[in-house]
Amino acid sequence: MSKYYYPVIFFQEDDDERFGVEVPDLKYCFSEGDDLTEATKNAQEAIACHLNDIDERDYPKPSKVSDIDISEYENAFVNIVEFNTDTFNENYKSDKNIDEIMLAI
Repeated sequence: MSKYYYPVIFFQEDDDERFGVEVPDLKYCFSEGDDLTEATKNAQEAIACHLNDIDERDYPKPSKVSDIDISEYENAFVNIVEFNTDTFNENYKSDKNIDEIMLAI
């Protein structure tokens, strides 16, 4: 089992109750959710899709939470999100095409 932990920026979108997420260590890795639970789940899927074609040995090293700059966001915070390769492989690769997941994000 391989678990990876990446810092994720969570921010509220405008005056909406939805949350946007950005994974700073993975270029162009974004998602969103209707609430924090859904945003966290979608962040995990976005990380999985982003790392899908990369050998595990080449996964980017996660930044320290204290190094993440959230000054460009209002109402933002950073939280660590777990990405479990085994869970991803069991839940998604066996049931869905990775392209379907990426379109859903």
